[in-house]
Amino acid sequence: MSVDNQSIDDQIDQVGQMDQVQIDQVANIGSMAGRIWHELSINGPMSVSALVKRIDVPRDYVMEGIGWLAREGKIVIHEEGRVRMLKLDSF
Repeated sequence: MSVDNQSIDDQIDQVGQMDQVQIDQVANIGSMAGRIWHELSINGPMSVSALVKRIDVPRDYVMEGIGWLAREGKIVIHEEGRVRMLKLDSF
């Protein structure tokens, strides 16, 4: 019986650890969204490429933050030729 209880306790711990990892990932994406919002609020509209260079983190992280802001309706994304431009939504 204690083996079964230990196994259940281990499973609960693993689920708790996974939940913490997910919480940390969401917090990191939210933090990146804040950095992006701040850059756009100070510097105005810019391309995704320029934003990646200014923030100086991997492009994937920036794209996650852009997705967060887009989902919340806080930014507008439009294309100018082959360039994807970002600007804060004026509400």
